[in-house]
Amino acid sequence: MVVDRSAIRRRFARLERSIAKLRQITEDVSYDDYVGDTFLQDVVEYNLQIASQIVLDVSTHIIAEQGWEAPDSYEQATVILGRHGVIPPTLVERLHGMAGFRNILVHGYLEVDQGIVFTAATDHLEDYELFVAAVIAWLERVESP
Repeated sequence: MVVDRSAIRRRFARLERSIAKLRQITEDVSYDDYVGDTFLQDVVEYNLQIASQIVLDVSTHIIAEQGWEAPDSYEQATVILGRHGVIPPTLVERLHGMAGFRNILVHGYLEVDQGIVFTAATDHLEDYELFVAAVIAWLERVESP
């Protein structure tokens, strides 16, 4: 089956906008400033939620289009991509917990640990970029003659 590249491109463009926003708004912000600014927290949480959702959407899209085993949970989606060589094992490990993190941002907004959110926004944005690069490289491998 053929993966809908345009759907993936649109999602990756949105992911790149979220990452750029996160980098811009956290560039010179200390943790103390961050926890004291609920507006900034909202913007960071929203963009991390979008970025995480895109990784999960793209993962499940590829799985469905390839006819691979359906994940039991969002968490399993990146594991399945790793099993099929779409993303490397080291990235599977780095993305471990992303689905749970996304669920907390979406459903557990009263219980969000701002320390974890701040760390995700300042130290782990590369994980999203590595995902994009791995998926694009995989698409080029599987769809080239």
